[in-house]
Amino acid sequence: MNKFVALSLALAFVSPLHAYSACDEYVPTNENPTQDYESTLNNSYAVGTYYFNGSTVNSFKKVVKEHFSGISPPSQIEPGLNLNTCVYNPFPDRDCEYISNDLVMSCGAGYALDNGQCKLTSLEACQAAAEPEICADGFPADAHPAGCDRRDLRECGDGSYVDLEYGVCPVTDSPYDCWNYDSCYTIAFDVHNCPPDATFDFSYINPQNFEASCTGISQDSPDHPDHGGNADGNPYNDPGTPQTGEGSSPSVSDTDPATLASAIDAELQNDFGNIETAIRDSISSNESNTSEITGAISGIEGELSNGFGSLGDKLDTISQQLADTGVCDPSQPDYLSCLDPNGSPTPPHTNAGASSLDEVMSNYKTRIDNAPLSTAFSSMATIIGTGSANCPELSIDLPFPINKNVSTTLHCDLMSTISPIISAVMSIIYAWIGFRIFASS
Repeated sequence: MNKFVALSLALAFVSPLHAYSACDEYVPTNENPTQDYESTLNNSYAVGTYYFNGSTVNSFKKVVKEHFSGISPPSQIEPGLNLNTCVYNPFPDRDCEYISNDLVMSCGAGYALDNGQCKLTSLEACQAAAEPEICADGFPADAHPAGCDRRDLRECGDGSYVDLEYGVCPVTDSPYDCWNYDSCYTIAFDVHNCPPDATFDFSYINPQNFEASCTGISQDSPDHPDHGGNADGNPYNDPGTPQTGEGSSPSVSDTDPATLASAIDAELQNDFGNIETAIRDSISSNESNTSEITGAISGIEGELSNGFGSLGDKLDTISQQLADTGVCDPSQPDYLSCLDPNGSPTPPHTNAGASSLDEVMSNYKTRIDNAPLSTAFSSMATIIGTGSANCPELSIDLPFPINKNVSTTLHCDLMSTISPIISAVMSIIYAWIGFRIFASS
């Protein structure tokens, strides 16, 4: 809360300076001479008024260059500006220069002359006289505490400013003092006070932009109260509505939009409610399953970390035991010779009955395939068949007046999209289970 108050005070202090950024401590004088006097009667100076440095730091000379064609130049162009000299350009036209004596430089409101510059003496006077900064939306910077660093504004009828897209102007000189659809509808309905044989039409955009009116019901319409109608603007749902012929209640094929929309809404309300509930429950279940999978993966990571840590400790122990057997270093290529300096015969080669590596691998695979355990599992492969498995469609029967069967395979598409992710996760789980079984054996 303290930070918010501090920020508000900072904005309140900074925004006036931002809105009137010209009120700096020092600014040039109104004349702002930048060089010493030189003749303006050459092509580098156009016709106009120029200011040159005076004989003191706070003075200046005013010089005016004029062109005269067909007339004689006057000796004084304005009070204090006397003719200095003229040149033909071209003959008989002349360019003439008028020059003043030393004049005292001047400053704007809120400033005082100080050593050839204007020094700020009154911020209030400067801000009152200065033109406010205009932002990109065409409104002054002081229309908002943030200055021009803001969203675009729009001007209300009372002269205030609100956000262009979301702002709501205050309601003035209007019978509609409302703030949303319901409040505006209620007030407009009361103000119009439509008669019993008229319908109330209401079109709403925002509290400052809506329309309301009373529309009379035709005297020969079944909806008119004189004919027993309910005066709701719909001539097809009244007791006097013809059952057949012109003006009768239309069938489903040509029914009026309002009646058809109401019927569809009433028929589908429960179905859509069930679908919404099923989707919501499915999303909740998916979130729960995702959390469980995430927890399982985290557990796998922990178990693997602990398992590899334990394996590393055992290898370190074995290495230490080997190192304790004597001076022989297991990491050196002469380790065996060191253990038995006299040498020992190499163990005899076991005859596996194979003449090549391919034959060795083939014999190994054959022995595994013929093992009783492998044979037992292979006989279970045909218990459950998956060759013809497919994803079933979700089908919903919509009753009268629609009488349609709506089906979708969206859940199948979803499953085909996420199945690679599930496969990867399950592969990790199966690998971890296999590692645990292998390690425990």
